[in-house]
Amino acid sequence: LVKSGDGTAGELCALKAGADVGVSPVMGKGFDLTPAPAAECPTALLFATGSGISPIRALVKSGALAGRDVTLYYGTRSPAHTAFKEEVPAWEAAGVKVVMVHSQEEGGAKYIQDALKANIENVKGGATCAVLVGQKGMTEAVIEVLTAAGVPKERCIMNF
Repeated sequence: LVKSGDGTAGELCALKAGADVGVSPVMGKGFDLTPAPAAECPTALLFATGSGISPIRALVKSGALAGRDVTLYYGTRSPAHTAFKEEVPAWEAAGVKVVMVHSQEEGGAKYIQDALKANIENVKGGATCAVLVGQKGMTEAVIEVLTAAGVPKERCIMNF
């Protein structure tokens, strides 16, 4: 998922179909779910903003969360800025509850952490793990809400 802008992203978006592009190996450590085995953490909460949905999408499609009660909090500016929105029905059919949050839309929560607070009764303390990808402010705010609800910080997993 590449968003047009300055620098490399803009150059990639400006390429013509069929152009050659050099790529490097996959970077990042992925999501190590070892600290949150399914038997101890049957509830998995996923948090993604913007292009952060790409690694969360890979996690959902991998099957690594099978057997867990999974809820995805997905924040974007608006429905028009929502990547992979056509896949949401398939994720829901596979058992992933999806909570969409749009920061520039009227009504409802504007930020993921606010949507989480509104659904805090679904957080099962030590039986919950979280996977987070997005802006630092969002991840810090969500972790603060989760730890206050009894989720151990080591069960708040990020891919960097």
